[in-house]
Amino acid sequence: MESNSKQHQGKANRRPIWVMLAPVVVVALIVGGIYALPNLPGRSSQQFEQELEAVVAQTQEMFDELNKLDEGGVPATSTKVFAGSETATGSMKVVSDFMATNANRAIKYQNDYVEGLKEAGWFEMLNAERLKADSDLSGAYLILSDARDVLARHLEKTNGLQDKIIDEIDRLPFESEAFRRGFKAEFIRSYEFAIGETNKIAALEEKSLNEVGQIIDLLKAHEGSWRIENNQVMFDDGLGADSFNQHLANIKEFVEEQRRIQQALLDRQRQQLAEALD
Repeated sequence: MESNSKQHQGKANRRPIWVMLAPVVVVALIVGGIYALPNLPGRSSQQFEQELEAVVAQTQEMFDELNKLDEGGVPATSTKVFAGSETATGSMKVVSDFMATNANRAIKYQNDYVEGLKEAGWFEMLNAERLKADSDLSGAYLILSDARDVLARHLEKTNGLQDKIIDEIDRLPFESEAFRRGFKAEFIRSYEFAIGETNKIAALEEKSLNEVGQIIDLLKAHEGSWRIENNQVMFDDGLGADSFNQHLANIKEFVEEQRRIQQALLDRQRQQLAEALD
């Protein structure tokens, strides 16, 4: 953003990256199991249909809780604790309880991730006032390092989910092995699709971190030739401002792509829920 021939503006951005990794994996697995239910043996009774409808409604509630944002557009931490359906019976009750366990796990993973980033100062990383007080940018480099550690710990937890959840399915007290096999197969199929998309989101998250790192390097390299005015970063040279704004544009592009991928996953999951009730 140019102001005149001598001063060039680079606008400081409060929240440069999007964070929403854990729910994409876990909710995809939950909904994958729901998608399996109408195709499983012994599901023709009216009672089964009623129980299915209740479990689908429960899944939608879980799904909505995991995608809430706070007023600043940051994924909200949640105190919600889900319990299994009180009306479901037999294998459907097992499914409902299992879904609740996984939803609570997803909420904990998301809370830990968001709180870790907040503690690191990530959501204020490019806040103009914070930059103004961080004259040597040592605080910015520390925040960036801490944020990388938070992301690495989060991905380590989510990457280990598949084997953990499948092992849990193998130990669930279903009424028949045919039900278990069908349910497990749909979980695996859903996971394989969702994890591929989630890996794309994680790669974009890493790219955003790298872009922020390059912004801090840029400010360090132009030390003495930028300042904060009117809540913006002001450069004395156009090259610095152009580079700053290009990094912000790249982050915006990565965020938009993450949102497109996530929305496509959410739309797919909603479609599966609708098909489960057909």
